[in-house]
Amino acid sequence: MKQQQTKYPGAGDIVIFQPEFVEFGGEERVILSLSRELHAQGKPHSVLCYWDKINLANYASWPLKVYQLEPTRNPVTKVLSLRRCLQYIHQIESPVPVLFNIQSAYHAGLGANAPYHVRIPDTYSLLGFRPDGAGTSTQSFPKSLKAWVSNTFRHFATRRGIRQANHFVTNTAALRDEMQQLYARNAEVIYLGGFGAPRDDMPKRAAR
Repeated sequence: MKQQQTKYPGAGDIVIFQPEFVEFGGEERVILSLSRELHAQGKPHSVLCYWDKINLANYASWPLKVYQLEPTRNPVTKVLSLRRCLQYIHQIESPVPVLFNIQSAYHAGLGANAPYHVRIPDTYSLLGFRPDGAGTSTQSFPKSLKAWVSNTFRHFATRRGIRQANHFVTNTAALRDEMQQLYARNAEVIYLGGFGAPRDDMPKRAAR
């Protein structure tokens, strides 16, 4: 049976980072398709995350290394654990890692000081930041002010994470345009198509 790895990725690995794996869905399929293609090409690679609740390696019919950073649930410890791992990957001169999704960009913007790429597949409706005037609020003024400060801080941290990325990729032209408007960074559009298919007898989703 494939086991979860508990140390950092090995030297030379192409690292794919996804914050968490909590159920098997679209992004998990994309990551497995990418992994399968890298495996077919003989390129060493691994998946990195904070936590893997679904045992992602069991969804692959090829050898797949998954490393968990396992920080506490405190956001600061998550950011610091990613920062340390990115530093380590850079120090051992491995390929620049790819960070998947908007939370990765946010955390990189807060603490990363080593090279990385970013891929964001989320639609605009999933992003935490809302431009001025978007939606209405019935909260009290103190709560509204606190929410505005929090959203603004998140926006600028995410913007920093995206703008500092070596390479920035999205999966639709519409999202590319929204990212340009929000974060002033032009993204390359790579449409989903996959590089292969995961195993047919997929394990069931993890219980919530």
